[in-house]
Amino acid sequence: RDGLRWRVAQPDPADRRARLVQESRFRRGQASGGARFIFGQTSGDQTMSLTISTPPTDEPITADQQQSWSRITDEAEGADIERMIKAAREQCEQFMQRAIMTQTCEERFESFPCEFHLQRAPVQSITSVQYIDVNGNTQTVSSANYYTDLYSTPAEIEPAIGYTWPATFQRPNAVVVTYVAGWESAEDVPEAIKIALSLLVDHRYENRSAGD
Repeated sequence: RDGLRWRVAQPDPADRRARLVQESRFRRGQASGGARFIFGQTSGDQTMSLTISTPPTDEPITADQQQSWSRITDEAEGADIERMIKAAREQCEQFMQRAIMTQTCEERFESFPCEFHLQRAPVQSITSVQYIDVNGNTQTVSSANYYTDLYSTPAEIEPAIGYTWPATFQRPNAVVVTYVAGWESAEDVPEAIKIALSLLVDHRYENRSAGD
């Protein structure tokens, strides 16, 4: 007001990095009996791996649809077309970081982050959040202890108000989030994705002799 200009000081990125390192070290410790554990991280999801435990049982396009698109009249090519459709779908999922058809995913983390940002979308449901406790036993977090936002991309999981993520045994893959992702049926898959798949399959079919 009255011509005065205000400037908000911006934090120094170097100071922020140092603070995060200090906080991370503060949370690491030794439990009684020599058991090592780690509390939830203050930043970063620390994803160790993503696996598809149950792959899709259907594809977004059928062999007949692809043969019609590519004007392939030899019905004996059906088996090869199905393999190409599957390969194209897997390639597109990896490129887009999306699950095209219904599949069960498992994401493994070194420890609990402040909140989870799941790598595959759209997410249909959360199956479980499991972890290895400080005694080395597998535990399951009650769904009442966390909130989910499955509408956002990426989907998010965060602790409920008043709940703190538990300490975990310090080892790789100590936390596992299992969830179902993908569109529920081929009819739900956006047409743009189906067309992209058909174009990719068509290209590979026409260039098989080139080893593509």
